[in-house]
Amino acid sequence: MTYCDLTTGPDGNRVAVSARLAELGERLGEGNPGVRAVRREAARLAAVVEEMEELAGTGEAPDRGLPVPRIDWVIRADIRRAADWLNENTCVDVVALDWMTVRSPEGWLLCLDGLRMLDELTERRLWFLVNGPSNRKRRAALRELVNGRVSPSPRASRQPAASRGSSDA
Repeated sequence: MTYCDLTTGPDGNRVAVSARLAELGERLGEGNPGVRAVRREAARLAAVVEEMEELAGTGEAPDRGLPVPRIDWVIRADIRRAADWLNENTCVDVVALDWMTVRSPEGWLLCLDGLRMLDELTERRLWFLVNGPSNRKRRAALRELVNGRVSPSPRASRQPAASRGSSDA
């Protein structure tokens, strides 16, 4: 959503992030709270756009035209059930995780612990589309945990699709 908003002008045409930010300031006024918030976060937002564009250009994440299941858990038994389903449905090699509401450091560590468990139970064969981590430190921890098999993460070192099922040292 962030990517689409920052790269699409009011007329629906594609625009550069700088042009979009200028347009927002002109249209809404520099004193607008939304414009001020976007200006404060401009560098981070531009980095998100850059990562998405790099990811789109790599073509390394699996794409078989299948829907991407969204996985979530509350307790460890949920993770085991999800892993069992994923192991029975080997055509699924990408899953989505929505971590937009994870704010606290404790909550973040719980998410990473659950992902570690899911990744182990599925023999480290999956790619993860994660919505939410908005700072570089969290994105880096996420990439490290799953050996780069996460999007958007174009800067992570990735293995070719043929070797994804091999051991991850």
